[in-house]
Formats: sequence, structure tokens, C-alpha cells
Amino acid sequence: MLKEAKKIVEKVLNESKIVCDLKYTVELPPSGIEADVSTNVAMLLSQKLKMNPKDIAEKIIEKSKKEKIVSDAKFQSGFINIIFADDFLFKKFQKNILSAIESNILKKRKILIEFVSANPTGPLHIGHGRGAAFGDSLARLFEFLGAKVEREYYINDVGNQMEILAQSVRSYIDKKPLQDIGYKGKYIEDIANEITNYKLQITNYK
Repeated sequence: MLKEAKKIVEKVLNESKIVCDLKYTVELPPSGIEADVSTNVAMLLSQKLKMNPKDIAEKIIEKSKKEKIVSDAKFQSGFINIIFADDFLFKKFQKNILSAIESNILKKRKILIEFVSANPTGPLHIGHGRGAAFGDSLARLFEFLGAKVEREYYINDVGNQMEILAQSVRSYIDKKPLQDIGYKGKYIEDIANEITNYKLQITNYK
């Protein structure tokens, strides 16, 4: 995408008969800027041409928008931020995917993917389901690209956290004050009630 953006800038400068021997940049924008690429060409040209950078940017933006692969362009904080058309991005993505498939890019690579690994000290939530779908999809994609993939679900059911969980449940059953480090929430109450009911069933059975 950077090459395409550079070509557009060069084309606009040539059409405007502006000779630019400056080393301007065409790069990915920083986080928070809604654009595909950014260039500082307007800012650098303003110093050379003794013009307002905004005026230069507006001329470049006006001509850039006429390109089929450009959806929009804006001037912000000294940079021209270019947004590519969806159709162009899709074709670019499709081309890159096909190239990766044909090259078998991950052949002979071994990849370990740990996903879900739900913490046993807390209830399941929608994020765990998302992790399962995302993790398995990623594993299948890597396999498709030639990698040998191992899937791992880390069962963390021992150690200090489990001890604190047991103490938290026991405190609820015994109706004792909970320690500051203890787990709280309705799920602790549910576990305690389930254990209590189970003990009552055993007692009644006897």
C-alpha cells in the first residue's frame, strides 16, 4: 500500500508541475489516526515553496481523490492521511493470501497455540467462547499454510489460586469473614450452596 500511495503523490506532484527533491515519507499512520497511509509531503513542500502547508495539502488531496483506489484523504497535524477504497484493499488482501498459499510459507514450521485456558477460579464468560473460536480458526489457518500446529488448553487447577478459591468457598459455608485476598461474587455463593446441598443429600441418604 505504501508503494501505491507514493505513486499517487508523485503523480499529483508531476501533474501540478511541482519538482520535489525532498525526502518526504509515506508510512503507516500512528495509532488513533483513521487512515491507511500518511505522508508529510505537504509540510516539507511548504518550507520549500513558502506556502501554507494546508493549501498545498488541499491541492494534493483534491487530485488524490480522483484516483479510483482512493476513498478519502484528509489533512491533519501536518500529514496527509489517505484512506484506500474497499475494493482496492480487498484485492490487495486477496493477492497476499493467494501468494502466501502458493508459497506454502509456513512449511516445516512448528507452532504451539494456547487458547481459552479458562481460569478455574472464576466463571466462564463470552470472552472464553471468543477465544475458542479465534484460537481454533488461527490454528486451522496456520495448518492450511503448511505449519504443524499443536493446540494447548492450559488447565491451571492447582496452586495458590485454587487454595484461595477453596478458602473463599469454605468461608461462605462457615459464614466467616472473607479474607481480603479471597474471591467474591455470586459464583462463590453458588458453589458453596451446591456443596452444602450435596452434603445434605449424602446425610439424608445415610
